[in-house]
Amino acid sequence: MLTPLRGESMALARFLMHVPGLIVRQKLSFAEIIAPLAVELAPCYWITFIQSGGPFSGDWLSESPRHTEKIERKRFDVPAMNDGALCCWRPHTFPPLAKHVRLDEWSSFWAVRCSDDEAVERLLRFKGDWHETLGDELARTAREADLYLMYPDGWWEIYTRHEDWRRKCQAAFADSFERSWKKAGESPF
Repeated sequence: MLTPLRGESMALARFLMHVPGLIVRQKLSFAEIIAPLAVELAPCYWITFIQSGGPFSGDWLSESPRHTEKIERKRFDVPAMNDGALCCWRPHTFPPLAKHVRLDEWSSFWAVRCSDDEAVERLLRFKGDWHETLGDELARTAREADLYLMYPDGWWEIYTRHEDWRRKCQAAFADSFERSWKKAGESPF
């Protein structure tokens, strides 16, 4: 169960709910969508949620046992979080392995910049009812993540508390546009 928001956390979540997300109306790969932030994202811990299982392409994994070994070294073991669809990853997993990530509808990716000592505690804050409303999920994201990427189905949504990250993405994806978090998941087409 999530810790109720109070004090600074509540103020931060309220503030961030008014920060616009960035909508990219293109079917880009995960590697393409994170490319503008490669330097900033490399030291982040990650949580991935792919409804149909882990994030990596089965074809790539079956090419070589070394691929599976590499993935196992990159996995960050947070037992309450690693349930197949929801996985945690060490820093420097992405962007290097991003080109092997597969997408399905409603894929989600959270990047969290923190020290190794803080990692388990920070990532466990994401564990909640994964069937909660999108608004609740976004409030948790506003409070905890440095970046949230959502691929509903044919477009990307980028949410970050870092204005410079948003500007970099906006410059990289010229046809992107800003939209309120309150419309997250609504088709832009």
